[in-house]
Amino acid sequence: PNGECNECAIRITVDWKKEYQALEGFGAFAGRALHFHNDIKREEILDALFGNDGLQLSVIRFTIFPDLSFNSNLTEEQEAEMWIMQRAKEKYGVKRFIASAWSPPYSWKTIKGERTGKYLNSLANEHYQDFADYLANFVNFYNKEGIDIYALSPQNEPEFPTTSWDGCFWWPSQLSKFVKYHLKQTFINRKLNVKIMVGENANWYLASWYLSAMSSKLKDNDFDIYASHGYSLPISF
Repeated sequence: PNGECNECAIRITVDWKKEYQALEGFGAFAGRALHFHNDIKREEILDALFGNDGLQLSVIRFTIFPDLSFNSNLTEEQEAEMWIMQRAKEKYGVKRFIASAWSPPYSWKTIKGERTGKYLNSLANEHYQDFADYLANFVNFYNKEGIDIYALSPQNEPEFPTTSWDGCFWWPSQLSKFVKYHLKQTFINRKLNVKIMVGENANWYLASWYLSAMSSKLKDNDFDIYASHGYSLPISF
């Protein structure tokens, strides 16, 4: 009746003598960039996220679009995303930028022209190197615009055959092959100091299975970060 909920209370105990892994930062995903860019309160929101009186976030994850031309002819959405990155760096000193691909260029997929991952739509074998070059070009393009990419993920949720948004399905063996023999070697050849991030599965249960399935081909020195999202997990996980 008084608005209190004793069962909802959560007690947290911190033992400063026990140390686990180091947290390198907290961040946000710069999705729906155009809507954010056009919002009249965008500066106020940025202050709340990155400012000294706000959350002081230090990491931004953003999208690798599948239709970049790597010149000044950017779409409105691409320009909006670039503005967010540059603003976060210049005004708030954000230095850690993580880029994730949702889909390769649509014409390089097994179902040509299809943006989603439905029917296990994946990257065609003959375009593995094309996509590795595309991602390297992306890194160079952003570097020229003043944004140094900290880490790059070739696929968001590779296990999920999306049906209504950009996606690309990868079996663990496919992603292992692409990263080991194409992406890693291309970054080495071009002297790109960018960490390769793989996984980005929907939750850690899927991530554990996916990593196990890739481990026969993909070794520790083939990538730098294994990531996952936290969907559909119990609080106690």
